[in-house]
Amino acid sequence: MIGYRAVMKKWSFGVLAFSGLISFGLLLGSPSMLYALDSNNTDEGPASNVAIASVESGVDAQRESTFAVEQNSQVDNETPSEVSNQIIWHQGWISPEEGAGFWRWGLSDGTIAVSSWRHIDGSWYWFDDEGRMAQDGLVQVGGATYAFSSSGAMRVGWYLDSTGSTSAWRYFSGSGAMVKGWLSDGSNWYWLDDEGKMVHDAMLQIGGATYGFSSSGAMLIGWHLDASVCHYFSGSGALVKGWLSDGGRWYWLDPADGSMATGLNECNGTSYIFNSSGAMLSSQWALIDNNWYYADSNGLLHGGWLLLGNSWYYLDPGSHIMLTGFVQVGSSTYFLTSSGAMATGWALADGTWYYAASNGAIQRGRWIKSGSAWYYLDDVSGAMRTGEFAVGSKRYFSYDSGAMASSCWINLNDGMAWANSSGALSEPLPTSSDGSPVVADRTDSSSLPGVIHIGDAVFYADANGVVNVASGWIMSKDASDESGNTWYYASSNGVLKSGWQYVNGAWYWMDPSTFKMKTGWLNDGGTWYWLQPSGAMFANGWLKIDGVDYYFNASGAWLNTSGSVLGVNRSSLVNWLMSHENDGYYRGTRYDTHLSQETCMYPKGDPRWDGYTGMNCGGFVSHAYMKAGGNLAPIAAEQSHSPWSGGPGRGGCVNAYRWYGYAIDTCANVTYFNSIDELLRSGLARKGDIVFFNPYNPYADDSHIGFFWGNSPSEKLFWHSDGYGNRISGLTALGPSKVILIR
Repeated sequence: MIGYRAVMKKWSFGVLAFSGLISFGLLLGSPSMLYALDSNNTDEGPASNVAIASVESGVDAQRESTFAVEQNSQVDNETPSEVSNQIIWHQGWISPEEGAGFWRWGLSDGTIAVSSWRHIDGSWYWFDDEGRMAQDGLVQVGGATYAFSSSGAMRVGWYLDSTGSTSAWRYFSGSGAMVKGWLSDGSNWYWLDDEGKMVHDAMLQIGGATYGFSSSGAMLIGWHLDASVCHYFSGSGALVKGWLSDGGRWYWLDPADGSMATGLNECNGTSYIFNSSGAMLSSQWALIDNNWYYADSNGLLHGGWLLLGNSWYYLDPGSHIMLTGFVQVGSSTYFLTSSGAMATGWALADGTWYYAASNGAIQRGRWIKSGSAWYYLDDVSGAMRTGEFAVGSKRYFSYDSGAMASSCWINLNDGMAWANSSGALSEPLPTSSDGSPVVADRTDSSSLPGVIHIGDAVFYADANGVVNVASGWIMSKDASDESGNTWYYASSNGVLKSGWQYVNGAWYWMDPSTFKMKTGWLNDGGTWYWLQPSGAMFANGWLKIDGVDYYFNASGAWLNTSGSVLGVNRSSLVNWLMSHENDGYYRGTRYDTHLSQETCMYPKGDPRWDGYTGMNCGGFVSHAYMKAGGNLAPIAAEQSHSPWSGGPGRGGCVNAYRWYGYAIDTCANVTYFNSIDELLRSGLARKGDIVFFNPYNPYADDSHIGFFWGNSPSEKLFWHSDGYGNRISGLTALGPSKVILIR
């Protein structure tokens, strides 16, 4: 029996505690279980390999070469006799009790395996140069590193090595060789350093790129949050830096360490804003450190004017911060509200009002009309003025609201001033004990009491020069009037009124030159009115003046009812019609087309015996004429004045042509006009006159007749019956006609 030199070595024991990874190692049972195996149970062929590390093919070749040599030759290992004497040889496994403290493998030729690989029951084992089985650790064999379990079986796949100061995961290929560098398990990539240790929970520079690895050691891909810092790793695992487009959003990753930016950041010299998820903002506002920014559609921070919706905003061109308050841009000042929106119109800043034009520019040194009031803006600051102030050579006063005072009295520190209709103040006047302005020292006292002019208004001052500032009637014994007392009428603030004034239900006329109330006859625009001794205008009725009866309509206008209309007293005719102007006697009666006295002369107020009502234009004129005392018989008689030979035809007095013919035959006052406007401009028409429309083409258009009903010669009113029934309307012909005025 050949002796063997046996050297005892101390092996460290590793504990397999793989967490979060799939172990590819195969653990063998205790070699003691194989004690009875002999060489017939060994598989001395090559181990099955997986192509992971480039060193495997060389290692396998060395393993097979070593195995073949040992199987075909005897090796003198010079085992000390004291050791060899302790080994109890037999084929197969030799336990530590039989093998001088170590597991060994007995060969069929009576020797033991030394410096060789042995494939036993599906596992590979290594026996060193003293025949000792490797176990519980790492062993360098032929330039490669292998790991062995406590049973001595060569490890394959992942293995947690706890032999060092810190545990480390290692990976052993199908050939058993420890892998270094990149490793793919089919699902993930891993990096094993120069010592074969798996890198985890770290970022590592590899070949010019940075890679990240999770706690399981898997190479990171995509977003990864590490200690509140986000990084992004591409599909190859390389750490991305600079701009990144992901999911339709842009991100900025620090060029130095790849950390994802949030908030306001400068990227390649340009500022951008990123939300808390790192996405670049675009087309929206962002609040950063209590400052607002706006990112445009490209993410660029806006500077200068910005129009959003209907509002303008201004962002500092340098800092891109949205500004508020007053800001000077070019030669103009603008006011930006707390929301940043540029103000237009009135703007309140620190309790002071300003006015911005439609383009936002704050206005200065000018008047602004807002609503019905005028406001003045300070020449320098643009602030709305209040109180007393000067504009050029004139003084003005504005209330606390800023509205300019006009047409009113203003109490100033140096007296009482009148603000005219344009707002300009008069020179201040001293005041009396009751607070009224006094003009005694500024006006010729001989003209008082009487009218005085202050600014653009007229007032009454008594004999002491005290100016009336109250509204209502003023009775005065004027210094210029020897005839007796004079009446004036003052509106608010004491301004004397002129022209027509409606007071307490009555109309009065105040002379425009003297402002005195007028009595007696008044001609205003060609119309006569009667003003009673009280000054009140008489209206709507008859009044005996100096023994003569006069009629005044509801507007107070005197109606000249003197004379006649085709032989009927005008006064009777007009009085009859006026008595039924609003009672429905005539108005509203339907129009009848039969051209018969039996059907066309029955108004609603005077129906036929059977209740029938109906009128045409001639029938209405005939009925009113008859009621005023006129004789219809001669009008109904035959005559030759018509467009047709043989006379006007049937209908008697309800035929309008017969009225025209009667007027010609009786030499009545007949005046011809080419148009209605010409009639109105002539000034000849009087209330109650008959107006006849004689058509230019009687075969195409009908004639028409009715009463002129204007209160003045130019008032376009006509009382007649037509297809709309009996009514008062504007002068209306039924077609192109000559206009004929008959009285």
